[in-house]
Amino acid sequence: MAVLTDQQLLQANIITALNLQGLPDGRKVQLLQRVATLVQKAVQLRILKLLSSDDLQMFNTFVAEKGEDSPETVDFIKAKIPNLAELFEEEIVNAKRNLITNIGGVSI
Repeated sequence: MAVLTDQQLLQANIITALNLQGLPDGRKVQLLQRVATLVQKAVQLRILKLLSSDDLQMFNTFVAEKGEDSPETVDFIKAKIPNLAELFEEEIVNAKRNLITNIGGVSI
């Protein structure tokens, strides 16, 4: 089995990496949705840990008034967490690595 670097894991198709190509398409979609949710929650936790208490209060106000996915909330997070894209990449790699390790597939 091939050993994947972080960059290769980032680019890897998780369905292929887990050798799940034979799953029905509906099950593949469910798996991808669950992985996306897992990554999103992991990033949210990291963001909350990185924000100062004042910024966290401001963030909560934005969410309460504008909603979690509003452009204003997203812009606020981008301004406070300049490496947001890197956080997403790290959590995508972590999720894929954990799945491959726990379910099987290519070596990491």
